[in-house]
Amino acid sequence: PYKLTPFDDKRILFQDNHTDEFLLSSKYYVGPIKTLEISSSDEIDQWFIETIIIRDIIQEQVDFI
Repeated sequence: PYKLTPFDDKRILFQDNHTDEFLLSSKYYVGPIKTLEISSSDEIDQWFIETIIIRDIIQEQVDFI
């Protein structure tokens, strides 16, 4: 598994009406993402996810989950 890195590590993630961006970097081509597991630490009581967009910047491909 890969771990995503938040672009802004100072903000509280998954808040209502916010957009959070993450980066998955790898030396190798990851291939299509078939499964995505989302979890949080105990720091977050409530979290909101409306849409997940996966953007491959090398292949210039966008997927919506």
